[in-house]
Amino acid sequence: TSTVASTERGRDYLKGTFAAAVISTLLDIRITLALSLALAMMAVIMVLFLFLATRGVGKAALEQNHIRGFKGDRLSTTVALGHGRLGWTSISASSAIAGVEEARATIQDGKVTLPFETRYAGRFRGLRLRLEFSDPLQLYSKVHEISYEDFTFDVLPLSLLRPPSARKAAMLTLGEEPAGAPGMGQELFNIDEYQPFSDTKNIIWKRVARSADQSLFIRIRESNVPSVIRVGLLDAVRRDERLGWVDLFCEGVGLLGKELIDLGCRLEVSYGSPSGLTVCQVSDLKDLAEALLSFSSSASDARFADQLIDQSDVVVTGLREVEEPDIARTLSRKPSMLVHERASPMYIGERSVVFSGRESI
Repeated sequence: TSTVASTERGRDYLKGTFAAAVISTLLDIRITLALSLALAMMAVIMVLFLFLATRGVGKAALEQNHIRGFKGDRLSTTVALGHGRLGWTSISASSAIAGVEEARATIQDGKVTLPFETRYAGRFRGLRLRLEFSDPLQLYSKVHEISYEDFTFDVLPLSLLRPPSARKAAMLTLGEEPAGAPGMGQELFNIDEYQPFSDTKNIIWKRVARSADQSLFIRIRESNVPSVIRVGLLDAVRRDERLGWVDLFCEGVGLLGKELIDLGCRLEVSYGSPSGLTVCQVSDLKDLAEALLSFSSSASDARFADQLIDQSDVVVTGLREVEEPDIARTLSRKPSMLVHERASPMYIGERSVVFSGRESI
């Protein structure tokens, strides 16, 4: 869309021109009347100039339809105005993406650079661009508002950048894949000397019998982890402050998923959407990032809550979901991570942890 209006300076100019024309007509001052006509003609020329100079600007091309970065990065995209008559005009630009803060735009050589500050993790769609042009005398301004519906802005959570923590797989004993850490599985991980706290059933008596000094050696078993862990992302209520909650949610799932991937597990990340239950296969951090971005851009849907919880090994949801008695009762039987928010949960199970951004996953 585009609109043309006179500026404050233009309104004063037109008032002065009209007053001069009236006075010169009443007093029959021909030279002043000629000057008034010249000023009026200049105003008309400026309008025509503004229309001709900005013709075709409404088709300004967005050079990058998809930008991606981590939270806190300063990212930008560029719009090419692509018109040769803009040199005499004054141009200002501003843009808007829901949930993203805009920094000051710069214009050079017919291109508008739109920088953005990324405060929240998630996927944001759509860009609104506002261009304001003024003629050389600053009498009129023409505003072009352009929408780019196919623009996508992906902001990744910082948890994906954190170094892996020390492996704590000793408690994971049921699974198909070796975890590369000591535990209570069936496979041999290492052999070590017997310590007073060691379990006697792990003593390797054949090794002791062959030892010259009959030193005691024990068998250290390896932990096993499941080859696939199903992680359900449950977003079943509407939130007024959704941006901050989704940001914290993505940080928590990023930490959890990164730990499981580092253990050698593959993930099946599932969430409900208006089109049904979506399942994402995750084998590395790139897949995990894409799953989180897809979840963040989907609308909340409570229809699949029971099915999602039942099919998941681990459930990630918010405290407000646990305000619902049915969800709280079903969720209490599952390991879960509850993202912190203002809520009064009905019940938090013993296998649940509340995540506020500082807890160890």
